[in-house]
Amino acid sequence: TLAGWVIDSGNLLALGQGGDHANDIITKREFENFELSLEWKTSIGGNSGIFFNAVEDTAINAIYEIAPEYQIIDEVTWDGDSLTEGQKAAGCYDMYFAATAKKLMPVGQYNVSKIKVDKGHVEHWLNGDKVTEYQMWTAEWDSLKSVRKWKDYPLYGTAHKGHIGLQDHGRKTWFR
Repeated sequence: TLAGWVIDSGNLLALGQGGDHANDIITKREFENFELSLEWKTSIGGNSGIFFNAVEDTAINAIYEIAPEYQIIDEVTWDGDSLTEGQKAAGCYDMYFAATAKKLMPVGQYNVSKIKVDKGHVEHWLNGDKVTEYQMWTAEWDSLKSVRKWKDYPLYGTAHKGHIGLQDHGRKTWFR
């Protein structure tokens, strides 16, 4: 068994038992250029993410220290600190923000997310709309890293391929 994850009516369910350093899962295979499409929904106040280019066996404590994240969060009933634009749904967490006019489904309803990666060019899609795009490993990428949360994580966003991961960040989140 896998701690903190179950199959629920055909969906992969993160039980919400994880925190910053627990219960994230990754694919067995690594990917470089890919298109990933999946559906997700959260419980009230849910917070999760989809990571890519995650590399194992590095000197990291948590997946977010190395892998960019497509942010999943319940923006409407979030009960933590106020969300910055860099923490809102469908953006690249604390790097590139999603469009403010995005179509985010209410809690309990499924959202459709797509991530396209081609030679470091990344697109984030939400419910049929492209909401942000960016190019990794550029001067702009490095500049943003140096002034954001990632300044203390030198390996963040440096891998050109890696595992895809799903985050269990303290509230139930369903994936299919």
